[in-house]
Amino acid sequence: MLTSPTCDSNGYSNTFNNADFGSLKATGANRTIATQANRWMHDAEEFMSAYGSRIKGEVASRLLNTLEVRMVMFVHQKKYDTRASFSSLPDIAHEFYHEAKQQDGLLPNWVKLDSKPKSISLSNEGPKIGALRETCGIINASILAEKGFVVNRQMINVETRDIYTIKTLNKDEKTVSCTLFEAGSKKGKKPAEKISVDRADLLSGDQWHSSSTIQPTFLATTTGPLNNFELTASIVAGACKNAMALEFAKSCDDDLKVQTAPECKVFAIKAFKKVGSLKLVGLTNNISVQPDGKELLNSAKFIGQGDGWKAYCRSSNSSLTNASSSSFFLAKHYLVHSTFDQNLVNCEYEEKEVDINVLGRKEKIMVPMIVNTKSIAVGDEIIVLRVSAEPPAAEPATKKRKIAPKGTATKK
Repeated sequence: MLTSPTCDSNGYSNTFNNADFGSLKATGANRTIATQANRWMHDAEEFMSAYGSRIKGEVASRLLNTLEVRMVMFVHQKKYDTRASFSSLPDIAHEFYHEAKQQDGLLPNWVKLDSKPKSISLSNEGPKIGALRETCGIINASILAEKGFVVNRQMINVETRDIYTIKTLNKDEKTVSCTLFEAGSKKGKKPAEKISVDRADLLSGDQWHSSSTIQPTFLATTTGPLNNFELTASIVAGACKNAMALEFAKSCDDDLKVQTAPECKVFAIKAFKKVGSLKLVGLTNNISVQPDGKELLNSAKFIGQGDGWKAYCRSSNSSLTNASSSSFFLAKHYLVHSTFDQNLVNCEYEEKEVDINVLGRKEKIMVPMIVNTKSIAVGDEIIVLRVSAEPPAAEPATKKRKIAPKGTATKK
């Protein structure tokens, strides 16, 4: 394409993809219409060769190139705000002939064309159409944009050098409304503040030229990136992981071994005679930070809150069958067997309050731990006292109790 509507970071066009190329194969969906487009391109070249001798060579090439680009975009149904959008291949040919006729008024009729073109479809929702004077064609928003005339863009009066800003494409489908951006001359009568310009006059190029100057606009919001919750959440999650990791480094994880069969259990390979000497930290890579007021599922443990946020954690242990994987993660805290039987337990759940820094603000979180409550010998299984689940919430008072119909039995 002459100038691709879209391109990658290296400047190469990415308008078309492999599916577009595949659609041109023998059984491709676009094969038939692509063949028709090729005939139009060939006939346009023959027409220009036969009758376009009075048109400059570079102008004739531009006209033919534009015709080809438009037809290729139509075949593959590519639409962009800065490109004219058409409803058929003959409509594209009509526009090509009209532009050629502007260059050479003596150009004869192109017999391949119908007397009148069909409507050009809009590439976006906007003013519908404006009639072209010579061919009864149309000037829609996308055709104007292709020539550089878009809303909020400036245009220059060739004679007075006054610069106007296009404000709206009027509903009369023929004109555009503009406001004065800058007077061409500081002397003499000041130009009108508001004018209405015929769309056909814009395309002719005799009275108006599009300008590369764009009126500056400024972002209305004043919200800074430090107020972004996702940024805060990631900082909090990182601070929580760091605090847990520092506590984990001082824990007794390496003094325990894991039995994987016939069932998963954790055993001591070192004696812990003193109560509280065994500390097993619930290190995890799964920290969830939610907006204040949003509760997480019961399976997640609440570990702290700060200015507008709440933090939760849950196990991120890998499957024990993937122990050889380089991404394997295991904190033995989450493998310890728990029970309500006081005669079996030798540990209990505990929390250690630690400080974290969140954007210069000191906050506190609770690091989950397992601590021994009895002396533990080498080979003893680590068993922790299970924590009772919270009782279910009471039924709302507004909810009425259903009464069984008369004559039905009530389950006991």
